[in-house]
Order: sequence, then structure tokens, then C-alpha cells
Amino acid sequence: MLVSGLVNEIETALEELIKEKSFYEFEHPRPTVYESITDASEEEIEAAGG
Repeated sequence: MLVSGLVNEIETALEELIKEKSFYEFEHPRPTVYESITDASEEEIEAAGG
């Protein structure tokens, strides 16, 4: 019975922590970082008309 109560308290604490983290990430999203999809140089990009 004691172990069951302890497990229940841990689960409740973890659920609250997950909710807090999810809310924080919703309010403070990470900036989107775009990676280059080409290895072309600036000169090659300009020469191609882009």
C-alpha cells in the first residue's frame, strides 16, 4: 500500500512536470533554423538567377 501511494505521487508529479514543460515550450517555441539545401556558392546561385 505504501509503495502504491509512492508510485501514485511520482506519477502525479511527472504529469505536472510534463504539463509545465509543454506549456513553456508552447509559450516559448524554439526558433526555426533552416539548413542550406545546396552546396552552391553565392556566385553560383547568382549566376543561376537566384
